[in-house]
Amino acid sequence: MLLFLLAVVIIIVAIYFALLPVYLHFSSSLVNTLEAFHSGKVVWWHPRLFLYTVVGTLVVLISGSIYMTHLLSSGGGAVATMLGGRLVSADSKDADEKKLLNVVEEMAIASGTPTPEVYILDSEAGINAFAAGYSTSDTAIGVTRGAVKVLTRDELQGVIAHEFSHILNGDMRLNIRLTGVLHGILSIATIGYWLLYSSGSGSGRSRGRGGGSAYIVVLSLLLIIIGYVGVFFGKLIKSAVSRAREFLADASAVQFTRNPNGIAGALKKIAGYETQSRMESPHAETMSHMFFSNALRSSFFEMMSTHPPLQERISRLDPSFKKSREAFDQWVLPTSPTQIPYMMQATAYTDADRIMPLQPAQVTEQVGNPGVEHLNFAHGFLANLPETLFAAAHNAFAARALMYGLLLDEDKVVRQQQLAILKESADPLVYSETERLLMDLGKIGAHCRLPLIDLALPALRELSKPQYERFHDNIHSLIQADKRLSLFEFVFLKILTHHMQVCFGKVDRQSVRYRSLKPILADVVLALSTLALGGHQELADAEQAFGQGIQRLTRKRISLLSAAQIDLKALDRAFNRLAHASPSLKREILEAAVVTVASDGRVTVKEAELLRAFGDALGCPIPPFLPAA
Repeated sequence: MLLFLLAVVIIIVAIYFALLPVYLHFSSSLVNTLEAFHSGKVVWWHPRLFLYTVVGTLVVLISGSIYMTHLLSSGGGAVATMLGGRLVSADSKDADEKKLLNVVEEMAIASGTPTPEVYILDSEAGINAFAAGYSTSDTAIGVTRGAVKVLTRDELQGVIAHEFSHILNGDMRLNIRLTGVLHGILSIATIGYWLLYSSGSGSGRSRGRGGGSAYIVVLSLLLIIIGYVGVFFGKLIKSAVSRAREFLADASAVQFTRNPNGIAGALKKIAGYETQSRMESPHAETMSHMFFSNALRSSFFEMMSTHPPLQERISRLDPSFKKSREAFDQWVLPTSPTQIPYMMQATAYTDADRIMPLQPAQVTEQVGNPGVEHLNFAHGFLANLPETLFAAAHNAFAARALMYGLLLDEDKVVRQQQLAILKESADPLVYSETERLLMDLGKIGAHCRLPLIDLALPALRELSKPQYERFHDNIHSLIQADKRLSLFEFVFLKILTHHMQVCFGKVDRQSVRYRSLKPILADVVLALSTLALGGHQELADAEQAFGQGIQRLTRKRISLLSAAQIDLKALDRAFNRLAHASPSLKREILEAAVVTVASDGRVTVKEAELLRAFGDALGCPIPPFLPAA
């Protein structure tokens, strides 16, 4: 912030002195102006000019920031497209793209987040990647073609784990905001180029204006120079913000995968690769702080790099690595890189593991901080998922049928009513696909439902708006078939709506509105009452669970709401309000929710789904709950 304010002050002062000769020229004759400069009798302080300069500069800076922020407002996909990315289809048949999608899906399931959109930067030969977006709902991960071709699966996994750290630690939103704010500083140079072009194209009309056009040319060149002051400070600011976050992301990737050789190997290959991690996109400078590794050519001013030196990053991951050029030379890319076999254990969990131990402190520590055991679970989940369901989750057509199938009731009478509704209102082929998937859906446990929803989201985002509206209406019809809304149906609808509205509805950026508990206490009471009643059959047990949870937040004596007092529409509004709490307040609320669920020291699949949906709505993704070893 101090660097940004200093940059603004320097730019204002520099523009003031650049405008001073023009101001003096138009307020007196050219001869008098030159004589005043020659004799040293120039009056340097002109309050009106300074006021105009301050107002004009701030208007340009703010307008430039608003323009870029609006340009990126649609989320990570806008950043990826700007950098030349191509959206990878969920059912891509390309071997490299399938490998990349598989790695990203494992990371998403393990961290409890929706599967992000994946983009390939086909024209980029360097080894690089980035994550962009405002939240987990509009995240996009971009990977260069060079990275997909050159890196082994373990190395690619290390890079993707690094990017997921940026997602889970809130760096994405910070990076997009930084891009928007800094673009205002860079706009000064853009205006200088525009003035220079205008003065050149209009030179024929300006010949009769004496030295006016000459002043415009000089002013243009000065603005371009001043604009590079903005570039200089922009680099310093991005460096100050980005470097520490890169070390954090490297460390988180190792903690996530328990494989320091994966990300270290990727960095070593970058060091020995001909094009290293350089990006050719004209927007690489603007987005340089978002990349996995330095996207720009080596600069004389190493302090202005957005990333720490490769030697230092590798040495932190691999203490035996020597900081020398000779060590880098050992990692020159081989002609045909060999693939390291994927050694992670495929752990599958069945519905026999219905009840799992739960420690409140353990859950809150895992928010945005999954471990290798969650990655094992994700690998096992994907490895043991029936092929028909896996294929359906990756196809926009079949993904709708998969979601319909998840909502079909166990009660045969209700299920027949739901199928009749689908047969009448859904696309005939989608209805047939739903019937085809029912047998395989019956083979999976309840613990698979949330990961399946997360897995299918990228394919569902490929629907057209009319297709999505029809799909959304059918979902509501299936839920309303039995005239009641179960907790799973509420969880399903909440997750689906929350993450799909980015593409097809109003986007809520979850800005901070509440920093104290008082204005949202009623919402917290409603949410904790739902968790207590949903996880306990006996009223006394539910009251005890609610009491333990609410005591974590307030000493007031508050009673558990009855089931009749819980309106699920009001609960939806409560979740939406709680999402606007400050990060520290969200942590306290989430801890209270975990205490409520864990009052008996265990969590059922139903409780786990409720708790994970609660965290998802707060913007605090909870990794999957795992049974005891």
